[in-house]
Amino acid sequence: MPGLREGEFDAVVFLLSIQDMDQMERVLESAAWTLKPGGRVAMVLTHPAFRVPRQSGWGWDEGRKLHFRRVDSYLTPLAVPMKNLPGKTKAATRSFHRPLGAYVNALADAGLLVEQMDEIPAHKIAAPMSSVQAAHRARQEIPLFLGLRARKF
Repeated sequence: MPGLREGEFDAVVFLLSIQDMDQMERVLESAAWTLKPGGRVAMVLTHPAFRVPRQSGWGWDEGRKLHFRRVDSYLTPLAVPMKNLPGKTKAATRSFHRPLGAYVNALADAGLLVEQMDEIPAHKIAAPMSSVQAAHRARQEIPLFLGLRARKF
C-alpha cells in the first residue's frame, strides 16, 4: 500500500471490525507486515462462540427461571448479510462468523503469537422484571465479546 513501510508500527488495533472483513487472513498478514518485531495486534470482536449472527440469541426457561444463550451453529464459517439502517444507502454489508480457532490460527499463520485473551460479558440484557436476577447472572456468565492480543515474533 502506498505510504506504508514494512515494520513501521508498534501496534495495530481492530475494534469490532475484524469479524466484518472478508479476507481476514490477508488482513492479518498485512497488519503483521506493518509491525516492528515485538509489535502487537489488539482486537476486540463479537465472541465467536456465543454471538453468531442469526444463529444465536437469548432464551428464557420458565421452568428453571433461567436466561440462557442459544447457539444453533458454531463451527461452520458463515457470511451473513447485515440489515441496512433506515435512511442509509443500500450498500450490501456482511459480517463473517468464524470459530475461535480460525482467529488464533490466522494470527499464528501471520507470525503473530496470541499472548492474552479476555472474554468480556455483556453490560446489559433486556429482560422482563420477573427475571432481572437471572438476566444479571446470565450477563456475568456468558461473554458476548472477545479480546485477543498477539505479538509479532
